[in-house]
Amino acid sequence: MGELEIQLSTIFVTNLVMNVLELGTPWLFYKIKMWQEDRSLQAKMKKHEDRIMRTEMTYTEQQSKLEGYETPMTDYMEMVIQYGYVVLFSASFTLTPLLAYILNIFEVRVDAYKVCYLVRRPYPHPTENIGIWFYIIQAVAYIGIVTNVAIAIFTAHIFDVSLESKWLLFLVIEHSLLLFKYMLSSYIPDTPKEVSDA
Repeated sequence: MGELEIQLSTIFVTNLVMNVLELGTPWLFYKIKMWQEDRSLQAKMKKHEDRIMRTEMTYTEQQSKLEGYETPMTDYMEMVIQYGYVVLFSASFTLTPLLAYILNIFEVRVDAYKVCYLVRRPYPHPTENIGIWFYIIQAVAYIGIVTNVAIAIFTAHIFDVSLESKWLLFLVIEHSLLLFKYMLSSYIPDTPKEVSDA
């Protein structure tokens, strides 16, 4: 349990550092490209001093120097992996949800800044839902129930009973929680009534 706590805290701190790098790397490449372009313009101006040349780039030319934003796949994957850490191992490290909450706020702001200022404007692709990610999140939620109950019963030393009793207790609690999760997700609609009525 102690090793799992250390690994989870290390993963969250590493993700925080990676978010800073996610902002810094495109910004650095953009500044290098702009510097190269400025040097190229200055060289052309010296070569053609008799002609009037414009010395500043337009907004569109500046946008062309930014890195391309191909797909939101990596952004989705970061969030789902982080969700997986929370759902699968929160019983072993109780600060995991808090760290994930702080990191999610930071991640959303970093991604928003990146899309608005550090990459070329992406072409909008309309979709009705999040696609396959919904099923991945559902699968992780069901697996998380099983792992958290197993961690609580078999490693936390909460129940001082025989191994057979622990297995019976595990099956009862795990099946009850799986049924509760299924009933709750069936009862609460995916689309709010206000949205479906609009």
